[in-house]
Amino acid sequence: MISTRYKRRVLCYLLSHVQALSLPTAEVALLKLVENVSDKAKAQILTPVTTDLVAADVPLQGSIQEDLTSLCISSFDSSATNDLNEDRAPLWDLYISTIRRFFVSGTIYA
Repeated sequence: MISTRYKRRVLCYLLSHVQALSLPTAEVALLKLVENVSDKAKAQILTPVTTDLVAADVPLQGSIQEDLTSLCISSFDSSATNDLNEDRAPLWDLYISTIRRFFVSGTIYA
């Protein structure tokens, strides 16, 4: 039986590679591997990647950046609730900035 601790270490290992890579297609490929994994470490480790996406001045619609942003947004799930609800939570500010960037770019459809 594989322990929870081991699974988290593997997840953190993969996410650290997403953070270290500079090729968006590779980042997306790695994030798709862990897309259905819910863990509070996901949002924390992806913070620098998400911050860079929000700061980037490139159109998202129809780009690989759109996929990358969508995958980063999905890391803000119920597992990140405690981090999002902290007083002066930097993760909450990042979440709001990412959502605004995503909506402004026109990538979310009603």
